[in-house]
Amino acid sequence: MTEYLLRPSKKTPPLPQDLLDDLHKRGWQVELNLKAENGVWEDIRFFRPGPPEEIECFLLHDPEALTYIVSLPAMPANGAQELQFHVLDILLNRLGGAVEDYETHRTLTQSELEAWARKYKSGLKGILSRPTHDLFWFLFPWVVSVGGILYSIFGNPVNRLPALLVTIPALLSAIGMTFFAHKD
Repeated sequence: MTEYLLRPSKKTPPLPQDLLDDLHKRGWQVELNLKAENGVWEDIRFFRPGPPEEIECFLLHDPEALTYIVSLPAMPANGAQELQFHVLDILLNRLGGAVEDYETHRTLTQSELEAWARKYKSGLKGILSRPTHDLFWFLFPWVVSVGGILYSIFGNPVNRLPALLVTIPALLSAIGMTFFAHKD
């Protein structure tokens, strides 16, 4: 689980609705759950309900230490890290300061976070930004479909019907997976 600690230069915490509006402007259709005490918010859970997967990111505010912690669940869904970096970028834009990675104790600048955000805005979203095993399962039905179509055209005439019976579900699966990959 990757956690980042933000030590802001401004002391006034941002309003949760402003953070949500900024995420919506960036194309993240997320919701939030808010926990507040004595009129000051302490933690926010940003989430996008599934299907295909629920994406979550947590923002904890310590008003006494004037710090923010942006973290992910133990088993984050695809896209959760991107949401985490967008939350960090918004906080840095609003509050200034520095971000520290808890695992590496490396301090990140706003320019490093902006470079990361530009990479995702440039179209590296979707299926290509996912782990390799997701890419395999994305391509598998397309390969089976193309192979089945080619075998139906050029293969043994006796085996055309079984080839088509395998090809049709694979093609439907490939189309559905492509639709949901681009929908994310």
